[in-house]
Amino acid sequence: MNRHFIQYLINPFSETKHEKFDLVCFDETEELFVKNGILIGKTSHQWFPVIDEILYLLPHSLIPDTTFHSFTQKFNDLLNSLKLERTVPITNYLLGNQNEQQKFYDDFQTDNNLNYNDFENFMFWKVIDARVFKEWNANISSDNSLILDLGCGNGRSSMQIDTRNRKLVGIDISPLSVKNCIERSKKTEFHERRLFFVGDATYLPFGDEIFDAVITSGVMSQLPFPEITSREILRILKKGGLYLGMENNKSIFRLAFDLITYFTKKWKKNITGKIPLFDKKILFRLFPGTEINYYTTVFVSPVKVNKIKDFTHAQNYLQRYDRIFCNLGFKNHGGLIIYSIKKI
Repeated sequence: MNRHFIQYLINPFSETKHEKFDLVCFDETEELFVKNGILIGKTSHQWFPVIDEILYLLPHSLIPDTTFHSFTQKFNDLLNSLKLERTVPITNYLLGNQNEQQKFYDDFQTDNNLNYNDFENFMFWKVIDARVFKEWNANISSDNSLILDLGCGNGRSSMQIDTRNRKLVGIDISPLSVKNCIERSKKTEFHERRLFFVGDATYLPFGDEIFDAVITSGVMSQLPFPEITSREILRILKKGGLYLGMENNKSIFRLAFDLITYFTKKWKKNITGKIPLFDKKILFRLFPGTEINYYTTVFVSPVKVNKIKDFTHAQNYLQRYDRIFCNLGFKNHGGLIIYSIKKI
């Protein structure tokens, strides 16, 4: 865990508002990175482990049993010296489908039939990502901005955000996803400018108005409490900050898209949350009093795009059908909705 990012963290489960942490290192990989240790709430004394470089800012009941047990056994004497309870109950925790999500996305990292890396390497997503992240990188201030990748998955979004003059935090409910993000980031030039940890999108452990931008990709539609998360996003964004996201859109063509994708077997049913599909009405309801811009794209089956081997050909193919359907009056019915929400 990158210790320089602790300044941004608060205990989201404490009765003390915006409670900060003390860091206790049990050992270190190097000066900047903590391998094993704990964060302790300054007043509540609730503690959260750093295990093999991964911070678990979750109730202990959501940390994998074998991982947590091994940690407490290995550092038993140190925990005793700090007079800490072995498990800390979180009495105010809203439990939705977090356990199910955690198992699903841990499994998705290593699924031999279809996994995160397969999705990222589909031609469809290569084309979409090239367009979207070019726009997002251009819209986010490059002057030492702090960015949150909420639901960072395997790091697909994080690795496409330019962090030469920015810092990035990635949070995900899946420990294996976070582990893969860290390993992936280590292979890049700007690992020291990133932090990835395990946490819950319902309880964002950050102070008010500290982020210049928040990004999500297909995350809001999977959350058990999207209304809470949307309020949290606005709370942690600076005034003038941007929330940039993309979700499956409530298109009149949705059923056709889903059926074609399903029958090709190149499909994996996601964990659906309270709002499985988005549109402009939902955005305006979840983010009132903000400046919202959006567009929709994709009027053909992603399966067709994946069969195209050449990137430029695939890009032109998607753009051509976007123009055709928009000219026919269907501009709000693309398969994806891409949006930018500015906090006023």
